[in-house]
Amino acid sequence: MSKKQEKKVNNQNESELVTKESFSAVCALFSLLALFILCTRSLVFGTLGTIVHAFLIGAFGYLAYPLFLATLYLSVTSLIGKRFIRNRKAATCIALSFLFASFIVHIALTYSWGADG
Repeated sequence: MSKKQEKKVNNQNESELVTKESFSAVCALFSLLALFILCTRSLVFGTLGTIVHAFLIGAFGYLAYPLFLATLYLSVTSLIGKRFIRNRKAATCIALSFLFASFIVHIALTYSWGADG
C-alpha cells in the first residue's frame, strides 16, 4: 500500500470518528442531563447542581425547560433517523411563535428586577 492510499484511509477513519449519530447522541445526553439538573436542582448533584441550575435559569429563564426538551427531541429523532413532524414550515412557525411568546413572558416577569437596584 502506498503512502497516498494509507493517508486516504487514515483521513477516512478520522472523519468517521465524528458522525451525525455520535453528535446527536452527545446532544441527547447533555440535554437529558441538563433537564435532570433543572428538575432536581441540588437533590442529586449537590452544590454543582445548584450552580448549573442557577446558570441555566439565569441564561435562559424558564425557557430552559422547553429549550432542552426540544433539543432532546431533535437529538433523538436525528439519532434514530426518523421525522415525526411532517410539515417543517408549520412546525418552524409554531416553534418561533412559542419562542417569542416565551421571550415576552420572560421580559414581563423579570422587568421589575432592574428597578430593585
